[in-house]
Amino acid sequence: MSRSVPRPAKARRWLRLNEYGWARKALLVLAALVGSVALAYGANLARRNALWQVVRVCMIDQTTTGSPAPCLEVDLSHGFAVLRPPVGEPDTILTPTRPIAGLEDPKLAAVNLPNYFALAWSARHWAGDAGAHDRIALAVNSRMARSQDQLHVHIGCLTPSFASTLRTGALGPRAGVWFRAPDMAPGLELWTYRSGGKDLRDFDPIRLARGLVAAPGELRRMTVALVQTKTEFVAAALRSRPGGWFASADDVLDARC
Repeated sequence: MSRSVPRPAKARRWLRLNEYGWARKALLVLAALVGSVALAYGANLARRNALWQVVRVCMIDQTTTGSPAPCLEVDLSHGFAVLRPPVGEPDTILTPTRPIAGLEDPKLAAVNLPNYFALAWSARHWAGDAGAHDRIALAVNSRMARSQDQLHVHIGCLTPSFASTLRTGALGPRAGVWFRAPDMAPGLELWTYRSGGKDLRDFDPIRLARGLVAAPGELRRMTVALVQTKTEFVAAALRSRPGGWFASADDVLDARC
């Protein structure tokens, strides 16, 4: 019986840039760079969508098992979930159970959406102990400051520095209007809106902030907060001018109540 003699395997030819002209080298390098940028961009999009993916898991668990895990609470009738991110600071957040990117999202103009600040205030028992509840504050980051493209309200305690800012000339003389307070930093405006009472049913800082800008897209540069004084709720808008400093929820509240 005849036997076939195996032929030696053809040596693999590895790509060597020095075998190509300068034009081809440049094209190869450019293609590699474009590929790297595309991969990085895709990874960044996935990271910025992580919160929404977690909320979806919580909704499925709530529906199928009755447990909101890994969230703390899921209320499908009112459309929100409360959770603490698994890594980083011990932050407590409330987020919609529908995809809403952030303050600048056109969906927030819908008349049937809930008051997410009021919902977060009702969920403040998840942040800290009962003794800290008189210091609770809420905040939503601007597009410039946030890491997730899913609207979420941070629940924490008012920082001493921002409390001092409010006490020293940041509150206007009248309720029901926006007041331009002194800038907090170069290019960082501070606006405050006094509610005149302690009822959040008709006091929605998100809708108020939308009325402060000429176009909803400008909300990409604004962090919005809710704080309480002894007599009323106060909305605060920390608005960054182009090229100026920008603020985050950390400038208003401390997650460690």
